[in-house]
Amino acid sequence: MSRLDSVVGNSSPVGLADQFEFVQRFARSQRLPPRGLFRVIATDVRGPRRFSHTLFFSSLLAAPFYRELVAAHYTLPAPDKHGPFNAADLSPADFVAIEAPELMRRIDAHLGYRRYGCAPIPLARRRNVTEFIASLLDAHAIAFELVPCRWFSEPDNTVYPHEWSHAVLEFREYGIFDTLHRTFVCLMFAFD
Repeated sequence: MSRLDSVVGNSSPVGLADQFEFVQRFARSQRLPPRGLFRVIATDVRGPRRFSHTLFFSSLLAAPFYRELVAAHYTLPAPDKHGPFNAADLSPADFVAIEAPELMRRIDAHLGYRRYGCAPIPLARRRNVTEFIASLLDAHAIAFELVPCRWFSEPDNTVYPHEWSHAVLEFREYGIFDTLHRTFVCLMFAFD
């Protein structure tokens, strides 16, 4: 690289997916008996202080921690998959901001929904999940929904993105980005 390139900034372009780095702090799963799983992955976010939706979610989609199959009883690393989706089919436009009260209403609905032939999720377990999520939602938090989960989780859905995705009947995902503390928490719900 010439001196002029380094001063003017004409070096090789940085890709969209390289703008933010997600450093995984922890990943936990909690069973939602009888037929569900709640998966949480918390990360520190490094990168520009200014939030850019496209750059942020391009980086998230390329992050290694975000590449895993999520089923109702287990998770597996999978370089080309995320939950029941092919990672290549997801885009930053699939992440839509939602208000905190709407997020909590949806979480309550997912946990309270009675699946055919199953006992309800125990109230203590539901409360544990909702209190944890509520603790993440402060004035600096922005919540997002992964929109393709809507069509995938419809009761009459017969479209499965890949050979393992049919193992999940319902998949819901939300993300919470704390802009002050620079953390991102991915919240996933899977039911079979």
